[in-house]
Amino acid sequence: MYISLKDIQKLFEDTPSTLTDSKDSYCLSSFCLLSDSITPDSFSTHCLYVLDDPDHAASLQPDTDASFLILTDAIRQAGAIRKQDGTALSTLILEQTDTKKVCSILQQYFDDICGMGLFADSLLEILFFEGGIQAMLDQIYPAFQNPIFVFNPDFKLIAATTGENVVLDEQARKILENDGFTEEEFKVVNQSRIHRKVLESERPILTIHPTGGYQQLICTIDTQKEMGHIVLNALNRPFNDTDPQMLYLLKKAIDQQMKKDDFIRNNRGFNYEYFLRDLLEGKMAIGKAYQNRMSYTNADFSGNLYCMVVETARSSETLNTMHIRSVFETRFTGAMSLMYQGGIIIIFHPAGNGTLSEEDLCLIHDLCREYGLYAGMGNCFQDILKIKDYYKQALRAIELGICHNNNPGLFLYRDYYMDHVANLFTQKESLETFCHPQLKILLDYDAANQTDYARILYTWLTSERNMATTAKELFLHRNTLIYRMKKINAMIDVDFDDYYERQRIILSYEFYQSEKND
Repeated sequence: MYISLKDIQKLFEDTPSTLTDSKDSYCLSSFCLLSDSITPDSFSTHCLYVLDDPDHAASLQPDTDASFLILTDAIRQAGAIRKQDGTALSTLILEQTDTKKVCSILQQYFDDICGMGLFADSLLEILFFEGGIQAMLDQIYPAFQNPIFVFNPDFKLIAATTGENVVLDEQARKILENDGFTEEEFKVVNQSRIHRKVLESERPILTIHPTGGYQQLICTIDTQKEMGHIVLNALNRPFNDTDPQMLYLLKKAIDQQMKKDDFIRNNRGFNYEYFLRDLLEGKMAIGKAYQNRMSYTNADFSGNLYCMVVETARSSETLNTMHIRSVFETRFTGAMSLMYQGGIIIIFHPAGNGTLSEEDLCLIHDLCREYGLYAGMGNCFQDILKIKDYYKQALRAIELGICHNNNPGLFLYRDYYMDHVANLFTQKESLETFCHPQLKILLDYDAANQTDYARILYTWLTSERNMATTAKELFLHRNTLIYRMKKINAMIDVDFDDYYERQRIILSYEFYQSEKND
């Protein structure tokens, strides 16, 4: 903490004073009371020299820069102290004769400020040497002498001061046992506006615990991004003036630690990670510099590519994202991964311009089930600059896939393409707008008579009007299929030799099935 003579003047702002400040201002770390019998042979630039005798001050002529505080009953009787060459030194003249009171105030001030300096130095040391948030609380607890709790945005406990010397009330012990907020604490948050006030305040907020009756200092870790909050409870001693300042320093240190942990967890320093993020966020302008930027990534993006997204938030358990990334990169040659918006993106790059086989897809699906992953994969593509489109396809595959099967696994966009198209078509129009009128006759008949003529027609068309293939697909005897197709032809009037008619019926039935499944 930097202390100058101007800070000392502010400390006595209710007392008349005058300040002669030299061009050089030094950080003060202590003070010393001088008298006729106590005059140093040499002066320090980092010590404040206090004199209660203006005549003694006039006799001083230090050989170096120093800072002085002169106490007098009349400011006009004292003047600035000068060096041997006549240069004026930093001198604060205070209209105050109670030397003992002044020294007491100075002692408390230096103890507090220097103590906060050591406090900040301890936090910096922990940050530098990878101690973590719990290590911060363990080391700085003596400065607060009160229990501290750090919560994440979900009110789960990240770290807390514990031990034989830590005073805890019943509610605090419940929080420790519950590893986070109890139902009682949630009720307090819901009934009080204090949490919203805390989230918007950069400085700690002083409040009273509604059931415990003791004071609390609460502060959010980051007002721009919800990362959690810190609570300091006055259970062992009352708060003093430095507690809010030290808590502010602690929250800044925790903020940096969490951001550092997040960076280490999500980034491994590969150039391609930054390149792909720029593409996904639309920060990269496509132009002549494209080839140069590709070289910068030190990665090969030529040939067939697949984009898979793992939505980590859907998993029921906390995932070790670094391990999962390593698993896929190890199992699949050429695979690259990165963290993006809380999820994992894995780019598969089969060697030799190949494609992912059905065996590969089954292996990916099995890995997703093993680790409890909800993953989506877009179609194969070749231009890495279009990765954003295929990233969206992967997300859409998960969104549509869980409507059919809400279990961990791999959802392929190719399997839900028609669902996606149907959703887009029916956002503004009803399904009947797109349904082939002849198919609608069959659908209505099926609904009224519990028959399955629409599906039979659809299967016959998708089987290229091959009766044997259709019968096998529907598990029907060939004669049964022939009989039912005669019934269908008698009910509707369609030229099945017309490609567009066949296509429209197939699409209409796909749309119908998509809406039915929703």
